[in-house]
Amino acid sequence: MYAASCGEVVMLVRVYGRSVYVEYRSQASKGWRAAPTFLIEAACGWHSAMYTWIIEALSKYASVIAYDRAGLGRSSPSGESPDGETRARELHDLMRVMDLKGPFILIGHSIAGLYLRIYVHRWPTNVLGLVFLDATHSSVYRLFRARIPLGERLRAGIAICASRLGTGGLPFPLIRSAEPPWNSLPAEVRLEIEHLSANPDFAFTQCAERRLLGSASRQADSYGDLGTLPLLVISGGMRTKRELRYESNPESFMEKWMLLQRDLGSLSTQGVHRIVDGAGHCDLITDKRHAAQVCAHIVNFHTQLSAGG
Repeated sequence: MYAASCGEVVMLVRVYGRSVYVEYRSQASKGWRAAPTFLIEAACGWHSAMYTWIIEALSKYASVIAYDRAGLGRSSPSGESPDGETRARELHDLMRVMDLKGPFILIGHSIAGLYLRIYVHRWPTNVLGLVFLDATHSSVYRLFRARIPLGERLRAGIAICASRLGTGGLPFPLIRSAEPPWNSLPAEVRLEIEHLSANPDFAFTQCAERRLLGSASRQADSYGDLGTLPLLVISGGMRTKRELRYESNPESFMEKWMLLQRDLGSLSTQGVHRIVDGAGHCDLITDKRHAAQVCAHIVNFHTQLSAGG
């Protein structure tokens, strides 16, 4: 563990034999064991560095904790299949080992929405409210079938083989940080993201999470709705050309996606839906301007909860 700057602590936490990278930020001088207000759960294949603008903006208002799931970022693999139940339990194990006391406002981007729905039902006393950032609806795996070009499939296949063989690293990064959506992040963060994507565990874990999307969706649905839990759904108002490059009918895709986003809001009787116009699925997070709008909605949500609204 070490302090990266005033109010910031980054650490590798040992959780049942594996290392988990954790970043904690706060303006307050209460120490890293003080219960953070916000906890961020990343998208499929993403890790904490990619949420720099979100972490930076929210930490000006309250405490924030972000971490890298097993096999992603700087966290070591766990050896377990990363379905929804496993990811929810791994988050709980991390909280228990770190002795973090809730309740938290949990923030889940993309596939993390499924993981957090499971977490909420299994450990409800740890949750004050839930925020979905363009989250994955449980019907997505049935509606959308991505068509990934051969070149990308080959690179991912090489990385998966390298991970299984235990090689030290790939001769090429799987993320080109000079390209969208990463090119809007700070230079040092882009370098870190590109470097970490050359770890073969990255592609192995990302593909495993994608492959188990159907399982995670069914697991989340098995718990039912969220009752009266305060819920904020924030959706990007569009998809970028890059995000839609595999879709034969982009307009139909977006129409279905937004219908599902509105349906996520109905999971709770206290669900609220907000749209960030002009933001795509990824640059909702990586673009500083869009991230500021996201954080303004989250801060307002927290303020209302604190006031009993």
